[in-house]
Amino acid sequence: MYAYFPKSNTYWAYDESLQLQAIAYIELDELRSCSVSELNTLFAESCCGLQSIPRMRYEVLSTDRGRCLCMVTGDFSDLLEEGAALTCSFEISRNEILMSFARLLGWSDAQTAHAADNLLAEVGDESVVVLNNGKCLRMPASPGAVEYVRLTQLQFELGRWYTSDFRTSGPELLFQVLTAAGASPLQV
Repeated sequence: MYAYFPKSNTYWAYDESLQLQAIAYIELDELRSCSVSELNTLFAESCCGLQSIPRMRYEVLSTDRGRCLCMVTGDFSDLLEEGAALTCSFEISRNEILMSFARLLGWSDAQTAHAADNLLAEVGDESVVVLNNGKCLRMPASPGAVEYVRLTQLQFELGRWYTSDFRTSGPELLFQVLTAAGASPLQV
């Protein structure tokens, strides 16, 4: 389930108990220097364009280049009653929701298209490597069953590469996986 926040033109997921699940970037220096109330205001403004989110909590997911990617949660039932948030169906607003995440998280056009084409990715148990940019590399949990590597962020699959592809174009494909995951090639 998703909610739309008109003041910030963003969409965020929520669960059955109306707990908002949003993400925000904040500078590491701000995280260290701001008071709790200042952080709450920064997160509420960044996520929803609002002054506050009731019962808000945040967790730092990753840090990259002096910025922190944070998961922000809170009860937004009052915001629904006030009209500051509107519920929306993912099926109806799918493209708008995907584009909102793509803009916020800096997905490439190829990653955004892959996410749109693979909303219900079929996977079993997976091993997960969390990257410092908030993305994850995922592969089957059993080492003998590793047939693919997936790049994900939040609940979206941004790319998938199969072991059979590595046999035919290994170095190029490995470069593609690593750069999609956020690695920057160094010129030496």
